[in-house]
Amino acid sequence: KMQSRWLAAILAVLAVRRAAAAQTAAELIAEARATARRGDGDRADSLLKQAEQGLPGEALMLRGNIAMHVRKDVEGGMALFRASIAADATRWDSHYFLGRALADQERWDEATASFAASAELDPTKLTVLLDLGKAQAASGGFEDAAATMLRAAALDVHSSQALLLLAQTAVQRRELEAALRAYEDVTELLPWHAQPFLQLASLRVSLVASGVPERAAMAAAAAARPG
Repeated sequence: KMQSRWLAAILAVLAVRRAAAAQTAAELIAEARATARRGDGDRADSLLKQAEQGLPGEALMLRGNIAMHVRKDVEGGMALFRASIAADATRWDSHYFLGRALADQERWDEATASFAASAELDPTKLTVLLDLGKAQAASGGFEDAAATMLRAAALDVHSSQALLLLAQTAVQRRELEAALRAYEDVTELLPWHAQPFLQLASLRVSLVASGVPERAAMAAAAAARPG
């Protein structure tokens, strides 16, 4: 019984110390963010190193951004993002920033995995889903990309961003039926924008060449609707 009380007391002390370390780390991170905004990347990085003991996931992620965008050290930044994930695998932003770095190098399969992990941790981030869709399309998985872009469109039914990306990606991949459906959805969402109607008219020619005249006629009719 005495040992149990001592163990409980030790655990309580450790919990207090961890809470104090986290509070100190949060203060250091706040100061580092302000310092970085003033353009002093070296000082910000130094503060973040001190914060690693209390909040390693966030501190390492922020150090990764300093390495990537201030020091232009891509490999160093990626190593820090990976260290952040190793310290706290639940951070959607660390997975996302690693995915961005991989996408910049056209390492599409790896980028797709990172973006997918980020989207799983926080499925409400439109930017994550859009970048995931781009990476999936670039790695050859158009069906997966289309499904992801439709998920992104569902996050904000009043925005055409995801549908336009889907349409443009479909055109690039010669998925003309999918492109047509996406542009039709955009024209219904934004009937006052001329560009989607022009794209529909352009698709008519492609659809005729592909031997799908009935869809070409639908495209022509849609393009003729007043904008």
